[in-house]
Amino acid sequence: MLQVLERAQGAGQKTQEDALIGQGSIFDLGGAAEPSANGRARGPFAPAHPSISTDEFDRTALLAAEKEALGMFVSDHPLKTVRAALRARVDCSLAELAERRDGEWVRVGGIVAQTKRIRTKRGDPMMFATLDDLDGQVEILVFGNALAGAEEALQADRIVVVRGRVDHKDATKTCVIVQEAEEFAATPGEVSQAQVRVTAGPPRALRVCLDATQVPATLLDELKDLLSRFPGESEVVLEMRTSTGGRRLRLGTGFRVKADTALRAELHELLGDAALAA
Repeated sequence: MLQVLERAQGAGQKTQEDALIGQGSIFDLGGAAEPSANGRARGPFAPAHPSISTDEFDRTALLAAEKEALGMFVSDHPLKTVRAALRARVDCSLAELAERRDGEWVRVGGIVAQTKRIRTKRGDPMMFATLDDLDGQVEILVFGNALAGAEEALQADRIVVVRGRVDHKDATKTCVIVQEAEEFAATPGEVSQAQVRVTAGPPRALRVCLDATQVPATLLDELKDLLSRFPGESEVVLEMRTSTGGRRLRLGTGFRVKADTALRAELHELLGDAALAA
């Protein structure tokens, strides 16, 4: 209907103009057309209208039209097909940002819902933008030199990955101060591999054994620093021996790791041969 709307409006306008000046076609000479029940002319020479195609817009154009007309996506969501692939590129979902420490560096992704570019009181440019994923929403802020490099990617309705610092200074909401932004475009291979990982379920947790009675207090800080260098999907569980008995501690999502041979070797070096449970 949208494809023929302009022509249909033009045809209707011409019919009205012809009626106002009393102009008809040579086909009207054979007699007036019978009026229909609603008063409009009917018969073989009634005004013709452009035919309406039965083809649908492609998915991208359809979603863009829905968003423009209604302010939301209806028939689908741009993130659904790439959700797993996007999750593999980031540290956490937007809903999980509230659990991250103030000032912590994170990599998150989603679709840019809206943007607003302003100048600060000092005259420096800055941008506010809203980033959505299928789990939550967060406001992102971009300043100065970072804005110059990120502004091209941060356009409305684009899927992006951003890197920045968590900001909890406002007690009512969590923001991300962005330093880098890039448009996200997953290849068909990445989408397929990510879907396979999702179907297979979450990776096995990494269990780390620790005798809390025999190690210095600074070792936990060293352990946290080590885990932060191997970000991934595996949960970390500390199996600790204490003076009051065994304790089990599940680390938060901010300490999930890629439990590869490099990390295991580092853990052996830091904690000894008995560090990793079967």
